[in-house]
Amino acid sequence: SGDDGFFRGSGDFPELIPRSVEDAMADIAMVFTFSMDELGRLSLRELMEWRERARIRYEVKHGA
Repeated sequence: SGDDGFFRGSGDFPELIPRSVEDAMADIAMVFTFSMDELGRLSLRELMEWRERARIRYEVKHGA
């Protein structure tokens, strides 16, 4: 599917889904300062749950 990214287009809210696992990891690391080693041990489900927490906290702090 071209340059749409790994997760793009899946689920009901594709605009909330990061373009790649690395983007999700970067979002989490920026908000929570997790290390890449810590993030690498998370399952995909855990990664997406933490990414959603990071998104919510970022939007609360910086405005949506």
